[in-house]
Amino acid sequence: MSFLFWWTFLLYKKTKINFSNEIKIHELNNVSEAYKTSEAFLTLNKKYEREKIMIITEGLVFTLLLVILVFRVKKSVEQEINFSRQQQNFILSITHELKSPLSSIKLMSETLKKHELKPEIKDKLITNSLYEVDRLQNLVENVLLAAKIDNDAYGFSKQKLNISDLSKQIVERCRTASTNKIIAEIDENIILEADKSGFTSIIINLLENAIKYSPENSPVYFSLTYFEENILMTVKDVGLGIAEEEKLKVFDKFYRVGNEEVRATKGTGLGLYIVNELVKFHKGNIEIYDNAPVGSIFSINFQV
Repeated sequence: MSFLFWWTFLLYKKTKINFSNEIKIHELNNVSEAYKTSEAFLTLNKKYEREKIMIITEGLVFTLLLVILVFRVKKSVEQEINFSRQQQNFILSITHELKSPLSSIKLMSETLKKHELKPEIKDKLITNSLYEVDRLQNLVENVLLAAKIDNDAYGFSKQKLNISDLSKQIVERCRTASTNKIIAEIDENIILEADKSGFTSIIINLLENAIKYSPENSPVYFSLTYFEENILMTVKDVGLGIAEEEKLKVFDKFYRVGNEEVRATKGTGLGLYIVNELVKFHKGNIEIYDNAPVGSIFSINFQV
């Protein structure tokens, strides 16, 4: 930047000196005192003014281009740094997400093997083990789905699906595994052209996200209804809520709400990214609202 200003200054100065020298030469050849009003002087002065404007304009244009270039390089570097940091956080979080259920399954399996337990305790341990297996399966499916989305290789096939029955099954499965009370309102026999695995991922990720950011034993609301000839799905919670400036960012890959250094909730930053992409695939639209007095509402509108 300093070099550019110095180059502009030197060029401007040299042009001014050349102009002064030309005037002196003409003054020596024209002894008349009226030289400065002559046609030759006016032509020379116009030439100097044009060159002066051209130098200043070029300097400003080059400066502007340099500023834009520096800004774009800075922005690109910052994006790369942020993406690299998000990838590192993803690796750390997915390592934890894999270790946690594996450790639980191992512990519960060893307990079942080593001890004679009452039937109700045995059933509880088996149920919890199956829940941890489901968690692992969902995690692996999310990673695979994210990879498919990045490579434009969904591999999904739409068919007429009774999403009312499917939603009830998923809600019941989440109820069994969670301490939160899931309150569901589901209209009967809602049919949609959908991919079963993709639609399942939408519901599971939204419910797990609501449970994850809600206090223990607090309610989570799920609804699937007809709305103005379309299908409306909503998931409401009474958790932390999402700040206005983060409502669009939460759909970015690897993005997680809050400060990474103090965040206590688990997750990989893939859930809502996958939800958003799958909603688009099913020709839907997703929006986030504040749930008064606290919490968030995820609202999806599917075209029939």
